[in-house]
Amino acid sequence: MFCIYSGAASIDVYVANKRLVDVENRSSITIHNAYRIAERGERRYSPHLGVKLHLPNLQEKLQLRFTSYDEDVEERGINENRYQQAPATRNYGTSLAIFEQLGSVKTEFRPRVEFNKELLTSYLFKFSSDAEHGALTVKPELQLFARSDTGTGEFVAVDLEYKLSPQDKLELINEQQYTDGDNTTRTNQGVRWEHTYDEIFSQEQALIFESNNRPTYHHERAVLSTTFRHRFRRNILHYSVTPYAAFAKSQNFHPATGLDLRLEIIF
Repeated sequence: MFCIYSGAASIDVYVANKRLVDVENRSSITIHNAYRIAERGERRYSPHLGVKLHLPNLQEKLQLRFTSYDEDVEERGINENRYQQAPATRNYGTSLAIFEQLGSVKTEFRPRVEFNKELLTSYLFKFSSDAEHGALTVKPELQLFARSDTGTGEFVAVDLEYKLSPQDKLELINEQQYTDGDNTTRTNQGVRWEHTYDEIFSQEQALIFESNNRPTYHHERAVLSTTFRHRFRRNILHYSVTPYAAFAKSQNFHPATGLDLRLEIIF
C-alpha cells in the first residue's frame, strides 16, 4: 500500500505544481463482495475491485479511479436509484472526473476507458445543484452521456428531500432517462426514508416504481427494500444487509423476495 500512497502523492503534487494542503493521503483499495440469495435457492456472488487515488491538492478538481466493474451500470443516471439484482459484469476500466463549481451549480466531466472483450470509451457531463428552503431541499440534476457501444443519452432528475429530524430524512424520487441506441425512455418514481442512528449505524427504506417505453410505455417493476448499514471499522470494514421484494410485470407482479449481503474491505 505504501507504493499507492507514494504514487498518489507524487501525481498530486506534480499536477498541482506545488503542495497546497497538508492533509493525510486517503488513497484506498476497496474490495466489494456482493452475495445475493433469491427465491428458489438462487445464489450469486460478484466480487469486484475499486482503486481510488486521493489527491488532496486537487480533490476539488480531479478524481482518478480504477475499477473492475462498469461504473455506468452501477452508478450513473437511472441506475443509481434502481436495485441491481444482477451481479456486476467483469469490466476493467479507468476514469478521470473533473469538477468545477459554476455559481450554485456543481459540474462534473468524466471520461472513461474500459475493456470487456473489446476497448470501449464513454463520457459523462453532470450538472447538479441543491436549493434549500427550511427543511425542504430541491435537488435538480442533468446528465449528458455517451458510450461507444450504446450511443448517447440524457438523464434528468428533480428529487425533493425533506428533513424530518436531525436523524431522519424523507426523499421523493422523480427521474427520467433516454438513450438513443435502443430508443428507450426509463423513469423512476418513488420514496426513500433514511434514519441515521449515529456515525456507524444507518437504515434506509425505499419503494421505487420503474417504467420504460419498450414496446409501449408501461410500469415494469416495483422494488420494496430495506437496507441496514454498519461501518464495523470505519474506512476498513463496512457491510450492509438488504432484504427486498421485487414486483415485476414479467412475473405478473408476483413478489420475488431475496436477500443482498454486501461487504467492503478497504485498504
